[in-house]
Amino acid sequence: MQISISVQRLKALLSEKGALTKLEGRLGAKLKLSKDDPIKALKEFLKDTTDFQDKHLRTLTQILHKLETKRPELFVHYAILYDNLKTCGREQNKSSKHKTGLVVNKATKTSKEKENPKLTNVFVNTYLHETPQPLNFIKRLEDLDQLNFIEKKTVMDAKANASKFINQNFKNLQNSISKLREELEKS
Repeated sequence: MQISISVQRLKALLSEKGALTKLEGRLGAKLKLSKDDPIKALKEFLKDTTDFQDKHLRTLTQILHKLETKRPELFVHYAILYDNLKTCGREQNKSSKHKTGLVVNKATKTSKEKENPKLTNVFVNTYLHETPQPLNFIKRLEDLDQLNFIEKKTVMDAKANASKFINQNFKNLQNSISKLREELEKS
């Protein structure tokens, strides 16, 4: 049986030295960092995912469309991975999982320039605010010596939501990558 080009590309991404494997390792490091400094870890988590997406989006999309018609057993697991990458990356608003509402990545990409996620364009929802707050606002509150109750609660909520976002999405990425590897070994 001849292996299609899309499956070969997917295997290359999932190989030991593949881009998805490297991304998984980098995001795992951010998961550990999220226990100490969740705001910094969130910014770096989104930056790594966005950089990966910028570099490999065309390949990922081509694989998605080919697997959809030719290999539905792989498509089921790959679509979850693809959607999760969109949730953490630039096309967050196009993702079905974006409805979680914990984190909003407003880094833009135009034909002339691409903006990386940073403290001013990544927003975290907090319980006490109607709109998501930028990370630089949360960082500024965190750096103040004396905080009132609302400010403390805002910082605590933001940190909790940042950690929750990182944990959920890293687990989802890890699960879908491992399921894809299992399916590829079977075929």
